[in-house]
Amino acid sequence: MILNLRNRFLILVMVVAMVLVAFPTTGQANSLIVRGDFNYPPYEYLDNGIPSGFNVDIMQAVAEVMGLQIKINLGPWSEVRRQLEEGKIDALTGMYYSPDRARLVEFSTPHIIVSHAIFVREDSSIRTLEDLAGKKILVQRDDIMHDFASNNCPDTTLVLVESQVDALKLLASGQYDAALLGKLQNLFWVQKEGISNIITVGPPIRPGKYCFATRKGNLKLRDQLNEGLSIIKNSGKYDEIYEKWFGIYEHTSVYREMARYAAWVLTPLVVFLIFFILWTWLLRSQVRKKTAELTAELAERFRAETKFIVSEERYRSIFENIMDGYYRSDMTGKLILVNPSAVRLLGYESADELVGKSIATNFFTNSAQYKEFVKSIIREERISIFQTVLHCKNGDSIQAEGNARLIRDIATGEPTGVEGVFRDVTERQRSEDELRRLRNYLSNVIDSMPSQLIGVNAKGLVTQWNHAAQKASGVPLDKALGRSLAQVAPLLSTEMKRAFEAMRKRKVQSAPQVARQQNGETLYEDITVYPLVINGTEGAVIRIDDVTERVRLEHMMIQSEKMMSVGGLAAGMAHEINNPLAAIIGYAQNITKRIFGDLKKNEAAAKDCDVSLEKIREYLKIRDIPRMLDGIHESGNRAATIVSNMLNFSRKSEKNFGVHDLAKLLDNTLELVASDYDLKKQYDFRKIEIVREYAPDVPVVYCESNEMQQVFLNLLKNGAEAMSEKTYSEEVPQFSLRVRKEEDMAIVEVEDNGPGMDETVRKRILEPFFTTKAIGKGTGLGLSVSYFIVTDQHRGSMEVHSFPGFGTRFIIKLPIAG
Repeated sequence: MILNLRNRFLILVMVVAMVLVAFPTTGQANSLIVRGDFNYPPYEYLDNGIPSGFNVDIMQAVAEVMGLQIKINLGPWSEVRRQLEEGKIDALTGMYYSPDRARLVEFSTPHIIVSHAIFVREDSSIRTLEDLAGKKILVQRDDIMHDFASNNCPDTTLVLVESQVDALKLLASGQYDAALLGKLQNLFWVQKEGISNIITVGPPIRPGKYCFATRKGNLKLRDQLNEGLSIIKNSGKYDEIYEKWFGIYEHTSVYREMARYAAWVLTPLVVFLIFFILWTWLLRSQVRKKTAELTAELAERFRAETKFIVSEERYRSIFENIMDGYYRSDMTGKLILVNPSAVRLLGYESADELVGKSIATNFFTNSAQYKEFVKSIIREERISIFQTVLHCKNGDSIQAEGNARLIRDIATGEPTGVEGVFRDVTERQRSEDELRRLRNYLSNVIDSMPSQLIGVNAKGLVTQWNHAAQKASGVPLDKALGRSLAQVAPLLSTEMKRAFEAMRKRKVQSAPQVARQQNGETLYEDITVYPLVINGTEGAVIRIDDVTERVRLEHMMIQSEKMMSVGGLAAGMAHEINNPLAAIIGYAQNITKRIFGDLKKNEAAAKDCDVSLEKIREYLKIRDIPRMLDGIHESGNRAATIVSNMLNFSRKSEKNFGVHDLAKLLDNTLELVASDYDLKKQYDFRKIEIVREYAPDVPVVYCESNEMQQVFLNLLKNGAEAMSEKTYSEEVPQFSLRVRKEEDMAIVEVEDNGPGMDETVRKRILEPFFTTKAIGKGTGLGLSVSYFIVTDQHRGSMEVHSFPGFGTRFIIKLPIAG
């Protein structure tokens, strides 16, 4: 039986061969010119110079059933596409459909749906289309992804290449950021070229309809291709070709093998018998091989079905037991599937109650938000950490948070629904709101404190920087956090030693009244460092309090007490000195009269002694006795004036007090001192620049005008003498005089740009008899008397601010009248 079948088959093959010899095919003069991409496997490519691929086989099959004479020639894609659009060729074996392209060519019905993907290197952070912004993207020139990227990725830089394999190689070599390519054909190239560092990411991009394409207006050829495509699909030829290129196994056609063996019949009989025996042996081998393959396939299918059952059970277990709610809806927003947790979270009793309900109308409290949710998921394919408020069955609402993704049909790529998970975060939201409120409250408390509060960690980096610290340093919070204290506030860099010491010993470290210089002024700060240990992490809090005013007040109180004590002592001494001083002055006057006066008793006494009064006078003049007597008299009068002033200051009297304008008193004093020129001290007050800064709204004060002018005079003369000792290069000697109001006090400032004084001198400058001048050039009482006039006689205050090289500033505060 088998032998007869073989004989009949051999006779049939010989008849066909003779027919082919007797009736050769007609020439190709009227053949249709069909072209395609020479480098787009597995759809169309050159295999050792021969057109191959799925598209080529489909086109040949359609041409065969429709009786079309075609000639297929593959080339660069941009070239063949341009030739079709210019009408130089008849058709393309494959072209993605798009509305823009449909205006240039005619498309057949799709012969396959092809998806595209984002190709990146394994170490790339790109995962979605949104991540492509600002990147350099590889696309094949005139490919559908070229059109897609031009319209949908405006913020990218497109790099055009002639073939998709070129794009893969450039990307794999580290050049450019990503490539938009056909998924299946380029996975083929990845495997063939041995590229190991390229992967695909994200959902499929715009699944495209892959069609035949004909010249614009050639509807007849398009319809013939459509008809032929329908025929091969119904005949099973299409499935055979599809299985060949895209199936798990590549099936070999038995009839093709038989045809190959039939060709051997045309050889000499002996050779035919040898080949026939060989064919029989090979056929048996193929049967055994195919049987083994089918057995392996059945075993693999069994294993796959077993895995599927296990996977389904695992999925069902997860679906029913996860704490988060799971849902799936169609594109209209109606629920089609929910898990038990979703039923529980929304307050329903069974899934049947939820299935069929509209998400927008039954659960979302804000319909506009749901519309935006749908738009976003269609645009972005996936949404992460989406928050909203959902209605429950009992009328309550929950704060929900979840993820969702768009579901597409595997075959067509069209959206079919949405699936996602959500959880109830109401309690978490309340806790976060309470924590946020508490943080704001603590932050406000810390910022409202007048002390600088600076937190540092174990590495010395700033973790807390309150408003007082920002104000003192001029560095805002965002510029301070995370930086070292030495960078943020260099003046505080030394405090890190105390901070590390506090962290090491876990004991509070303090440094009271730390002095520092700022703008020529001495400031005092109390610095306290508190160690912190929070959740095993070490750190410290540095508290800085500005105690400058307190220190100055303490110094003033000490100075005031000292001055009062010294003043009382000086007053007692003045009483004791006054009587002998009067005797000294009187005796000096009497000596002058009894020697140089024209008195009869002087002449009588000289005669009694038998001496010449004129000779005595001449002798005394030669010995400079008259000048000495004048010096005794002058010094006695100066001492008497000082004693008188000290006695007057020790007695509080208001008989000469009145209401006066301090600005006018200061100007009057300037007029008195303006002509002062001391040859010995070598200063000329007229060469000193005067800068007046008088506020117009300063009220009058109740004072003794002569005494206040004496105070101003002492300050101006001392300042002038000090400036005469400084050498000026660019600037000139200058007084800055200021009068202003501060609350209920009138303020007078006398500031010079002289050499200034150090802290030791500044603390003692107001003490009686303290002077920095040489012996004989000053008594040390001018500033101390001025201090007594201001503080004791006028119930005011007097401060001194100075720094070496930056001049001296005296501040006088007097109560406003009334």
